Amino acid sequence: MPSKTITVILIVILLVPILLTSNSALTNVQFTKAQLVKTSQSSMSSQSSMNPTPTTIVIPKGGGLGVLDQYYEPLVATVINGSNVLWRNDDTAPHTATSGIGISDTNTGKIFDTGIIPIGSSRTVTIKGQGTVNYFCSLRPWMFRLIKVLSSSTGSASSEETVRTTPTLTAAAANELELPLPQSLGQMLAENKPITTYFKQISNSKISLPKSTAVTFGTETSNKNNWITANHDIFGTRMSNQTAIGKDNVNKLQIKWVMNTPNIVENSPIIIGDKGYVQDNDGVVYAFNATTGQNLWKDSTGPGGLMHGLTYDQNVLFVGSGRNATVLAINATDGKKIWESPTLGPKTLGYGVATPPVVWKDYVVVGSAGGDFPQFPGIIQGNITALNRTNGDIIWNLRTTTGRWVTPNNVPPNGGATAWTGGAFDPKTGILYFPLGNPTPDFTPRTRLQSPNYFAESVIAVNITNGKMVWDTPFYGKNSVFNNKLPDTHDDDTSWGTILTNLKFDNGSQKKVVIGHDKLGKMIEMDAASGKPIWWTRVGFYANKSIDIPLPGATPKGSGLIMADLQSSIEAFAAADNNTLYVSTSSVPENWFVNGYASHLEPAFNATNSGIGNGTITAVDLKTGKTKWVYPTKFPTWVSPLVTNGIVFAGHITEIGKPYKDDVFGTPYKTPLLANGIIMALDKQTGKKLWDFRMGSPVGVGGPSTGNGLLYVPTGSIEIPALKTGGIVAFGLP
Repeated sequence: MPSKTITVILIVILLVPILLTSNSALTNVQFTKAQLVKTSQSSMSSQSSMNPTPTTIVIPKGGGLGVLDQYYEPLVATVINGSNVLWRNDDTAPHTATSGIGISDTNTGKIFDTGIIPIGSSRTVTIKGQGTVNYFCSLRPWMFRLIKVLSSSTGSASSEETVRTTPTLTAAAANELELPLPQSLGQMLAENKPITTYFKQISNSKISLPKSTAVTFGTETSNKNNWITANHDIFGTRMSNQTAIGKDNVNKLQIKWVMNTPNIVENSPIIIGDKGYVQDNDGVVYAFNATTGQNLWKDSTGPGGLMHGLTYDQNVLFVGSGRNATVLAINATDGKKIWESPTLGPKTLGYGVATPPVVWKDYVVVGSAGGDFPQFPGIIQGNITALNRTNGDIIWNLRTTTGRWVTPNNVPPNGGATAWTGGAFDPKTGILYFPLGNPTPDFTPRTRLQSPNYFAESVIAVNITNGKMVWDTPFYGKNSVFNNKLPDTHDDDTSWGTILTNLKFDNGSQKKVVIGHDKLGKMIEMDAASGKPIWWTRVGFYANKSIDIPLPGATPKGSGLIMADLQSSIEAFAAADNNTLYVSTSSVPENWFVNGYASHLEPAFNATNSGIGNGTITAVDLKTGKTKWVYPTKFPTWVSPLVTNGIVFAGHITEIGKPYKDDVFGTPYKTPLLANGIIMALDKQTGKKLWDFRMGSPVGVGGPSTGNGLLYVPTGSIEIPALKTGGIVAFGLP
């Protein structure tokens, strides 16, 4: 006999569920005011096993807008083992309800995925097991919640919902809840205007690109003198086949032109024929004549951030907007916007898009940033998103965190595992290789011990067509090949890209491999098909290898001197040619946790003569992982190398003076001296220096690019925030 179901809809205005206080602490907002919330529960009698009446969860209209990071979030639904849950999509955008990201939930042993729930449609899944299931919308992963599963068929089940609607919310009610509101919205509330007048309307008339089946690697003969994406090609090699500049003439390079920008440029300029493109950290994209440096057009894509590059494909530039949390397609001829994607994450909490997009056929793939920006609470959970090249719509979204450590009961404060530097792609297999950053909070694991911090500080392989994870290789944790068994407390991102290349054997056979690295100087070469490590090593200068602090419960009393950490070791992209890897390392001496967790680190000025640290440019054998040669530098490098025509272009900073003032990440924000930068060329076989030039400003961490017969060097340093400006310096032969 079917049971009676009392349908209860809870109507609230859900505004910013997490509050940022003046000291960045977090507070959960409890909507208990009578004028805003009406609560009711219904009991459900024993349901027919043949056709149980489903618990209904409604996704309301406007639930996925993401404006001001207001979003729909259902309250906990309680169901009986074996019963059905139905999600009904009343929104104007598609959604999903997805549990886990391809591995079983730790409590129930079960997973579910409704797939795409189109507008106006419903999807039902059967929930089995006992315990708590964590689920989220894979298209908008900041929308997540719980389902409690009861084992007893005589137990009670209830469905509670929070639905954002459009009635007027008074300023008095907002003040009573202590909601942080933008000034413009606050003014509307004061005037008793409906909040809906503030919502951004999504246009249905945006321009679309034609469908594409083109596959551009960046290594084709037609691209011999081009540089199509941040790391030259779709494989991330930073290796150019240009032949204009070589070992015999590199010492004749001279400045051809300079283009100054009001903000730092840390990504390699894109070069397509006689035109170039670059983005500064204000989010402004510049087009320039690659021969003369004349600015052709410029246009802002958003507020920017730490921008790592853009990608060119068929006269279109694909670029992230940084802290605006979107991706844009821009006409390369005139800079006009073609489309802008939906907001991909909660931008007011620090989410951003700064990665150079991977573009293949009709896919545009980016990773998230903002897991640990100091001005934000550090709770962003990372994701990788595939967009439709034709119009910017979301195809899939892979959440890169999973496990008990990031279930709603533990969020805030835990997060991280962002894919903030992008990765490599294999167009033959359709597999992406992305490195992931550190878990947060950065400097204490106290809240991160519930389970392994999956998939922070790993390299992961992802199928581009469906967003499913193929494998993961951790640099930290019990399954790591390194002796890092305790949770990371030093912000040791496994980041700065990956390289996909072929390992060639003496018998003529080849194996496709992926190289990843982190900020401890650890490098792993992995089988591209399985992720199984082939070799692992450490490069650069380092001290105090036992960097792990005692487990939570003990108060840290200082680490002693540590080198190769945080802003250190491999803090840049690497490069690869046929049989050698080229990697820059930096070693910044620091003392950690001298006054407990609050202090984090202090510079150890006298540990090196420079007062800030030193570095290396290192050549590593691709087959064995053994070092071929090392070029030491008296100062940190913070420059991605470029290999071309027998040369390795690299760089390093110069004196900054001591003592300097540093921020929580150890970067100097006030220095006694004006920091400078060196660009140099080394013989790729021996490491012998062939040429160098003092730039007048630090070289951008993304490193130089080449094409059109010239070398293009970005300037400005994120590692020394005391310097605010940047630009491009172009070098050529007489």
